[in-house]
Amino acid sequence: MNDNTPKIEINIPTQKYLSGILTIKYHALDEDEKLQRPEYGLKQNPVNIYYSPPRSFDWIPIAKDQPASGTVLWDTSKLPDGNDYRIKATVTGADNDFNQTIIESLILDNTAPHFTVSAKPKFSKGGPVKIEIESS
Repeated sequence: MNDNTPKIEINIPTQKYLSGILTIKYHALDEDEKLQRPEYGLKQNPVNIYYSPPRSFDWIPIAKDQPASGTVLWDTSKLPDGNDYRIKATVTGADNDFNQTIIESLILDNTAPHFTVSAKPKFSKGGPVKIEIESS
């Protein structure tokens, strides 16, 4: 019997609003490999990475059958803006034991800001001008 479940860590950019192509770094390990018990270590290409849209129980693949450590690019540019996106990384051992980690409450914002600038009066011959900037 084996008590060493594989583990996985994932790292993503730390800014509040995420957009465009995101870099996901991950690293999986199994203590059995350190103990020289490869029959209980990680299987070949043990990592899968998924995302889940807001208010969804579905997990959509970003990358499957990845090596134990690496970097994956996730193109969010075609996804709708929203709060509560999630990323999940899973790892499977050679003896089919399994583990996962989830990052929750991600905010995607791929919509460019929009500003309107106006001046009153529109023309001036040296007099004061009031400039207003409005965002939406």
